[in-house]
Amino acid sequence: MKFVFIAFKDLRISLRDKKGIALTILMPLILIFILGMAFDSRFGDSDSVGSVSKYKVAFYAKDEGLLAATLRQDVFGSEEISKMIEVVDTTEQAGKDMVSKGEVSAFVLVPEGFTDRVMRGEKAELELYSDPGKPWRREITKAVLNSFTSQVAAIQTGVKAIDAAEPGIAPRLIPAVMEKLKAENETGELMQETTRAGRKQVSAFQYYAAGMTVMFLLFTALAGTKSVLEEKEAGTFGRLLISPTQRASFLAGKFLGIMLVSLLQVLVIYLVTRLLFKVDWGSSLPGLALLTLAEVAASAALAVFVAAIAKSSKTADALGTIVVQVMALLGGSMVPLMVMPKFLQLLGKGTINGWALTGYLKLMEGRGYAAVLPEASVLALIAAAFLTFSLLGMRFQEGGRI
Repeated sequence: MKFVFIAFKDLRISLRDKKGIALTILMPLILIFILGMAFDSRFGDSDSVGSVSKYKVAFYAKDEGLLAATLRQDVFGSEEISKMIEVVDTTEQAGKDMVSKGEVSAFVLVPEGFTDRVMRGEKAELELYSDPGKPWRREITKAVLNSFTSQVAAIQTGVKAIDAAEPGIAPRLIPAVMEKLKAENETGELMQETTRAGRKQVSAFQYYAAGMTVMFLLFTALAGTKSVLEEKEAGTFGRLLISPTQRASFLAGKFLGIMLVSLLQVLVIYLVTRLLFKVDWGSSLPGLALLTLAEVAASAALAVFVAAIAKSSKTADALGTIVVQVMALLGGSMVPLMVMPKFLQLLGKGTINGWALTGYLKLMEGRGYAAVLPEASVLALIAAAFLTFSLLGMRFQEGGRI
């Protein structure tokens, strides 16, 4: 149990560091307040992180067939969709102009001959023009169209099968198929994907509460490398390895100590933001606890890894600063994930804070424990990998580098 002694020793030392506490607690709270106040109204206007406030979509059908009418009347005109989307009937050029002027969030165009091509089993696509400044509304509109086109694809498959068995009978069955499509829409089957897209609104205060928390957790964790490197530089590390305290025990103690400090930091930020800024972190406490433990473990493991491979505290400070800044940028802590270019969003998948932030946003949208299992699992794997590399790095250094 010597690793527990090492962990609580580091915790006591950290709690005596008043400047360190101010940095890890006060700074994120100040930034959450400033960024939340600065961007709160803009988040609602741009719909950048999940607002489902009602918005306008322009619609024009060059096609006069049954499918175009079904999309306009039975899909966009359904009770559930109309709660989110107000459809504006227009012409093709006017619809495109309305998007460019910001008068509508998107424009849906049904091309000429759409219904006929579907009934002949040919490729048929809807066209969607959207405002790049309102990506979440674009995603909701796409979800509506995807739900509809998935049903259209099913109709195409049925038409091909019937026509192969008995040529000429398929057209007579189309009205019955369309009635089934309409019935599915009314019972909510067509709405499943759309409802998944339409989550609770995430405010700027919520976004930056999560974003700053995961960023400063990295700062806190990497600050924990100092105690490891101080023991290396003072020669304490070598004496510990000679004593019954082995490498794994020493590593576990440092890892646990960083985790304890980080968990205290998260708890304080959570309570203050909830009470003072009225930040809603979601209703799933098990999901919140699981994700936080996984994120703290990954950050602590990264810190132990940096300490294991760094030759001096100066090297560790420089490396830690670079790592945190890059992760903060790519992981969405500073710039909302939804408005970042696709390639940067992809790079964000390689960051600890990116996975954690995605999980926190899911919880804030009203999703439950199961929704954050993928993020928690990835973070746990990252923690395991860094701990393994840390132990190997310490052995390598002991073999001739220290």
